[in-house]
Amino acid sequence: MGLVDSLFGKDARKFLKRKDSDAAEAGRALEELRSSLYNELKTSEGAKRQQQRFCGPVVAMSFNFFVAVGIILANKLVMGRVGFNFPIFLTLIHYTVAWILLAFFKSLSLLPMSPPSKTTPFSSLFSLGAVMAFASGLANTSLKHNSVGFYQMAKIAVTPTIVLAEFVLFKKTISSTKVMALAVVSLGVAIATVTDLEFNLFGALVAVAWIIPSAINKILWSNLQQQANWTALALMWKTTPFTVFFLLALMPWLDPPGVLLFKWDLANSSAILVSALLGFLLQWSGALALGATSATSHVVLGQFKTCVILLGGYVIFGSDPGFISICGAVAALAGMSVYTWLNLPGKSIDHMSNKQLPKQNVNVSKPKAEADDGGGETGVTVVSVDPLLSKTITANIVYESPIELEMGMGSNGELKYEISQNAYIKLVLHSLRHKTAAVNGVLVGRISPKDDGVVEISDSVPLFHSNLALLPPLEISLIMIEEHYVAQGLSIVGYFHANERFDDVELCGVAKNIGDHISRYFPQAPILLLNNKKLEALSKGKERSPVMQLCVKDASKNWRVVGADGGSKLLLKEPSANVILSDYISSEKWKDVTDVDDHLDDVTKDWLNPGLFN
Repeated sequence: MGLVDSLFGKDARKFLKRKDSDAAEAGRALEELRSSLYNELKTSEGAKRQQQRFCGPVVAMSFNFFVAVGIILANKLVMGRVGFNFPIFLTLIHYTVAWILLAFFKSLSLLPMSPPSKTTPFSSLFSLGAVMAFASGLANTSLKHNSVGFYQMAKIAVTPTIVLAEFVLFKKTISSTKVMALAVVSLGVAIATVTDLEFNLFGALVAVAWIIPSAINKILWSNLQQQANWTALALMWKTTPFTVFFLLALMPWLDPPGVLLFKWDLANSSAILVSALLGFLLQWSGALALGATSATSHVVLGQFKTCVILLGGYVIFGSDPGFISICGAVAALAGMSVYTWLNLPGKSIDHMSNKQLPKQNVNVSKPKAEADDGGGETGVTVVSVDPLLSKTITANIVYESPIELEMGMGSNGELKYEISQNAYIKLVLHSLRHKTAAVNGVLVGRISPKDDGVVEISDSVPLFHSNLALLPPLEISLIMIEEHYVAQGLSIVGYFHANERFDDVELCGVAKNIGDHISRYFPQAPILLLNNKKLEALSKGKERSPVMQLCVKDASKNWRVVGADGGSKLLLKEPSANVILSDYISSEKWKDVTDVDDHLDDVTKDWLNPGLFN
């Protein structure tokens, strides 16, 4: 009999994962289904997926287009026939009604979940609320004090401002072809709409002051939704109070006196209320469009609306804007068509050049010795800003040839993973601590400074032993782990999973999903899957290799086991690790393991397990 069997007799198997049972399998399936439904309906990532599923770019931009046309007519009614000449106060009414509607949705639990507060700094939400107030309020004020031509010139200036701001803030560049298309659009809109350029000093100052907030507003709306799992409604709920506050501050400066003397009868109030409801829909549809596309595309949509209204009036109602204006509108539409075509998947030069790289921000450089002869390996440094962890993870990848890079193949097939004794033992003890449940954990480490082909796994953190698929606890734990280890120059480099059943050697959907998430920020990330049969052999003194299977992503981005057991690529840093592990099992050291699950239940329990190896 083995070491464990001799010490504990027939109860020794209790230290291993339990045998298969129909009840256990059914229970696990039910738990995964329940967790999946929770993630889809009650988490920010699930809400974001629902928004992307039902409101893609075409739906979002069409929604925004029709609402924008409607609010133009409504505002003409309010500021023309009704005579409500208080643009800032009208904007304030729009946002106040929007806030009331959002509060009503929240009371009915219809408002999507917001991401954890740590993932988005308060300053970002505050800044967005402020620039929204200035962008909306100054736009209406500019329209009141400037001629239509001057107002349109200011709107056209937003496009280059966005391109410049994205370059300054995010180092984002666009191809020369797109620049030419945008130039044609802007020139065409200018020819079509700028028929008068009456100059008014106050109006000009307001127009200039409006351009930058308008550009920043669109950029922030787009980036927060695309990078931080915000949905349109959730972001509106968080930022609208700040917008209302700043609009109240702007009213005394930009609105004329006499708002209380306005005739607030039923007809006038109804017209203003209709305008406010359309304002809410405009804000929502605009946010959806910005989340589904980009700030520049949203500006182009606004210019498309202008051209369609001009040409529609000519074709349908027989209005005559003039031959030059019609030519300008047609040229603008042609430029918009080219810009749209360039943004289709596989058409954009930007897309074609970037799709060969594993991450967005990639600097490719050759070692000096190879730069001389133009051959050899290519060193690639990947710098990825993790929107979930709010940290920057840097990794070095070595590609053997440009062909491998184009195929999207990393060096996972050639990499070796060296796990430290403590990291290895901690994960195994965690799985033994919860013998009748699936458990998981994360691997912490870095690329070896001595050998780019080795990932050093310096430590590990046991995560959960219940509800592995729930997203909120996972987000919290990843943030805690990353914040703790970043000071040591370490980051999350992989994932560990132990199945509930003794004979289950397959990666479940939860393990693959979490592994996929980690690999987005550390492309070489592996999944280590506990092999219970090897763990059983260890108790009999027959196993020398790691009791885990190494799984990596192949060229088709699917998880696969490396080799027969992955042992040749997964190395124990200390050869005596299995001997020490056997000693810890015999001394019931697994009882002392604390995971993040325990810490979330009782914060006095330390998930770092500082005394485990004392």
